[in-house]
Amino acid sequence: MPRIHPGAWMACALLAGVAAGAYAAPPVVRVSGGWIRWLPGNGPLAGYFEIENSGHAPLKLIGASGADFAGIQLHRSITTNGMEHMIHLRAVTIPAGAAVRFKPGGYHLMLWRQKALKIGQKVDIHLRFSDGRDVRASFRVKAPTG
Repeated sequence: MPRIHPGAWMACALLAGVAAGAYAAPPVVRVSGGWIRWLPGNGPLAGYFEIENSGHAPLKLIGASGADFAGIQLHRSITTNGMEHMIHLRAVTIPAGAAVRFKPGGYHLMLWRQKALKIGQKVDIHLRFSDGRDVRASFRVKAPTG
């Protein structure tokens, strides 16, 4: 029986590992708890949710859209020297194996209305990621008091 050089075994193992990585499943994104704080008038609304990345690489949320809105932006509320203000974000990174919560006083979606929404109504919002992925999530419109 021929003997195989130990270096050949190592090369085969290395190539198998590289090939397995090339066919690894993409990160799994799960969006839960989506809700929109309803307010009277025609001003913008805020959307909140939790997004989980169960993959092995970070994901970048780069935008959102929805048929019920004229525009949606990623925002974050921050407090500096006792003053609270919002900043517009180009992206929010969701680390590998972690979740990011969009909540009052922190990250949120700024939603410009296109049509009237009613408390209790469900609306779909598409979340866009830098890898080209588009994830549809359902959001429930809630009263201002939650």
